[in-house]
Amino acid sequence: GKYLGIYALDAHAKIPLTKKISLNFPSYESIFGTLNVYVKTGSPLTSDPTLSSKQIIECIKKGRFFNVIEAISPANGFEIVYRSSLGNIHETGGSISDSTGTILLTLPFDFPVRIKIIKDGKEYFVNRLEPSTNAQVKINEPGVYRCEIYADTGKFKKLPWIATNPFFLNIKEKEKDKQDQILFTKAVFDQIEPFKVEKNNSSSGSIEYKNQENGEKSIILNYVLKGESGERDYWVSLAARESIDLSDFTGISFETRSSEQMRYWLEVRTKNGEEESWYRHSFLSTPEWNRIVIPFGKMVLIYGEMENRSIDQSRIGSLFISINNSIVNFPETKGWIDLKNISSYK
Repeated sequence: GKYLGIYALDAHAKIPLTKKISLNFPSYESIFGTLNVYVKTGSPLTSDPTLSSKQIIECIKKGRFFNVIEAISPANGFEIVYRSSLGNIHETGGSISDSTGTILLTLPFDFPVRIKIIKDGKEYFVNRLEPSTNAQVKINEPGVYRCEIYADTGKFKKLPWIATNPFFLNIKEKEKDKQDQILFTKAVFDQIEPFKVEKNNSSSGSIEYKNQENGEKSIILNYVLKGESGERDYWVSLAARESIDLSDFTGISFETRSSEQMRYWLEVRTKNGEEESWYRHSFLSTPEWNRIVIPFGKMVLIYGEMENRSIDQSRIGSLFISINNSIVNFPETKGWIDLKNISSYK
């Protein structure tokens, strides 16, 4: 699937020396001035903060932004687009059927820069440019292309000053074919009924079962997220607290659609005696049916001892599909997600 990258800060406004003593340094103001995310909204923001926030978040979800180490220099005026062989202009984050176009870079900076185009994780093109020199990089094959810009002067010239999100060029069918080849599936549960709704007190959720036209049965989670006073977290989950042994399998697959394009979490928890470990991976759901494939090896430990970074697939005690405030920043968000064919694969 698609992966986007966004800079984040581990900001605590202090450096702990002991359990009781900390230095109140660096400040939040200085930390948040270090990195910046530039979002391309395509149109001016409105005076309504709620609508403007939603507009910004929608652009971030589409990958229409780039990351900047602002402490090196602001990046005002920087642009990157992909021009197809037919002359159409595409923003970062998009899936594009054409792979014989050109990446266009606008670089209005008064110092030399080094540009690096990375294709499928490997260096594809590198060039050093004099101040205020734009660039065009010809593309001639499918792949995932992103760009790093380095300020080629000063003591930070080895740091990627600007990091863009990728262009996904002519790769959709290749990914689909790969998924078709690897999937040998077995239903995770004998029936779909093991799922129950779990949520924080103020949020609401309900389950519906639906028979699809082809005879398949799906499960729909309807949700309304709502925060509560004094609590930071809010969530709604489809929860299956049933022990399963998936040691012979590679990961979890399922088909999904939703009321709007939205990210959700797949979470697996293992249990060894009283000790629990939680693992999580996000996935993108859209209004159209799509198959999601998540290998166990890609899931990240979010709770538990670090020596348990890899999932013990023989000790899975519960499985969750959820939406929470780490994905959605609007407490009154409501919608639904529809799932079917929840399976393990190898």
